[in-house]
Amino acid sequence: MPHPRRTAHTTQPVSLPASYEHAFEAFLAGENQTVLAILDRTKTPSRSRVDVELLRARTYLRLRDDATCTIVLERLKNDRMSADQSIVRDFLLATSRFRSGARSASLVELENIVNDARSKSVDRAVRAEAAYFHALALWSEQQLDDALVVAEGALSDAVDVVEARMLELLGWIEVSREQLDAAGNWFVAGIHKFAQCSRRDVGVHASLVHGIAILAAETLNEDLAKVLRAEAPSVIWALGDRWRQTQVAICLGRLAELAGEHDIACDYFEDAHRTSPDTFYASFALIARANLLTRIGETFTAGRLLKDVSRMFESVAWSDTNAEQRVALLTYVFAIAERDPTNASKALIKARSIFQRDDPLMTVARDNRLAAYFLQASGAVRIARGDREDGVRDLRAAFEIWERFRYVIRAAIVAFLLWELTRDEIYRTYIDAVARTVPNSWIAKRSGLAASRVLAKLFPAELRVLEGLCNGKTENEIAHDLGRSINTVRNQRSAILRKFGVRSKAELLVKCRRLDVPVPSAGAGKGRRASSSRGRRRHIS
Repeated sequence: MPHPRRTAHTTQPVSLPASYEHAFEAFLAGENQTVLAILDRTKTPSRSRVDVELLRARTYLRLRDDATCTIVLERLKNDRMSADQSIVRDFLLATSRFRSGARSASLVELENIVNDARSKSVDRAVRAEAAYFHALALWSEQQLDDALVVAEGALSDAVDVVEARMLELLGWIEVSREQLDAAGNWFVAGIHKFAQCSRRDVGVHASLVHGIAILAAETLNEDLAKVLRAEAPSVIWALGDRWRQTQVAICLGRLAELAGEHDIACDYFEDAHRTSPDTFYASFALIARANLLTRIGETFTAGRLLKDVSRMFESVAWSDTNAEQRVALLTYVFAIAERDPTNASKALIKARSIFQRDDPLMTVARDNRLAAYFLQASGAVRIARGDREDGVRDLRAAFEIWERFRYVIRAAIVAFLLWELTRDEIYRTYIDAVARTVPNSWIAKRSGLAASRVLAKLFPAELRVLEGLCNGKTENEIAHDLGRSINTVRNQRSAILRKFGVRSKAELLVKCRRLDVPVPSAGAGKGRRASSSRGRRRHIS
C-alpha cells in the first residue's frame, strides 16, 4: 500500500499524527490488533481522518471482517477526499463486497475502478494497487488469463511494497495456471524486490517464502530450495501467517527427509506442530511425521500419531471448512487407508459431504490439486477394501494430475501404488527417474536404486559373504560354504561393513532391510568361483 505522505496527488500536504505512523508500521508488521488499538486511541485531526479510516478498513479487510470493513468505508462516503483517497476507498469497498458474496457485480466494479484510476491523475502506486485487487479477485474466480494480463499490465506502475505484493500475486496466478517455472521466477523476483523495499510488509515476505517452499518441496527444484533455506530463517511470522509458517516448516522437513536427514526432518515436523495455528495445520505436521516414521520402520509410533490426528478431527465442526482443511482430511484418509480401511472410509464420506461447499478468497477450491488429493484418497480406500478396478482408475487420474502439475513426490507416491497393482512400466520408469534425482531418499531405497548403488561397491566375493550374513550364517559357516579361510571371510565382512557405512552385523542387516537389498541366491557349491555370483537374486525382507 502507498504511504499517504508519499502520495503525490492529494489536495493539500497531509500532516498525520505520530500515532498513525506507529499504526502504519504495525500494519506492515502484521500486528492487526495493535493497529486497531492505536487507531482507537488516536485523536485524529479532521484533515487526517480519511487516511486513518482507510488504514482501519485495510486492517479489518486483512482480518476478514468484511462487514466492519464495509461499515468503516461507508462512513467516508460524504467526506472530502483527494482523487487517490477516493480510488483507495472504492477498491477496498469493492473487494469487501466481493468477499461478502457479490462476486460478479464486484468484479465489474473493480474493473471500472481500475479504468477510472487510469483516466484520472492519480498516483501510480494507487493505480497499481487498484489493479492488484482486481487481479486478486479474478484469480479467486479462476479467471486466470485475465488475472495475469491485469497484474502484468500494472507491474510497471507498482513501486516498493506494492510491487513486491504484485510479484507475489503473479507467482500464485502462475501456480494455478500450472506454469511452475514462471511461478518460481515471480516468487524469487518478489524476494529480491522485498529486500529493496523502504517499508517492508512481513505478510508479503511470508507469502513469497511460502510459495517458494511449496515449489521447492513439490517439484524438487534445488535452486528454489537454496533460496528457501536462505530466506526462511529471516521471515517474521505475524499471527495471521502462522499457517504459512507451519507449511514452510513441513516443506523444509520433507526436503530434509528426501536428503536422508531423518532427525532434522523430524525436528522440522515437530516445529510445524508446535507453531500450527489450528487443528488442521497441526494434523499436516503429525501426518508428515507419521509418514516418515512408517518409511523408516517405526510403525508403532506412526500409528500413535495418526490416532492423535483422528482424535483431533473428532472435535472439528466440519460445516465451515475451506480447501486447505479438506486437504488435511484427505491427507489423513490416504495415510490410514491401508492400516484402517473402515475409519478411512468414514473420513472419505465426510470429505465427500463437504467437497462442494464454496470457499473464501485466497483458496484453491476450484484447483485440480484438490481433485488429485481426493482421487488418491478415494483410490487408496477402494484398494484397501478390495475394489481394485475403481481404485486403480482413481489412482491413475490422481497420478496424471500430479504429473501435470510436476508435483514430483506426490506423483511418485501414487506411482508406487500403481506399479505394485498393475506392473505398468510407465510407473516404474517414473519412479526410477525420481529416485535418480533424490538418491539418498526413501524413494531411491524403495525403488532399488539405493541398493544397486551400494552393491556396485562390492566385489563378487564380498557379495557372496553378504548373502551368507543376510541368511543368518556365522563366519565359520560362510567360510566352510565358500571354501575360504576364516580370516579371509572376516576381512571381507569388515569391507562390507565399511562400504555400507555401518559398524556391526546387526546394523548391516537393518540397513539391508531398509534398502530392500537384493543379494545372490544361496546354493552355490563349495569353492565355486566368485564370478558365479552373477546368478539369480532374491529380495531380503
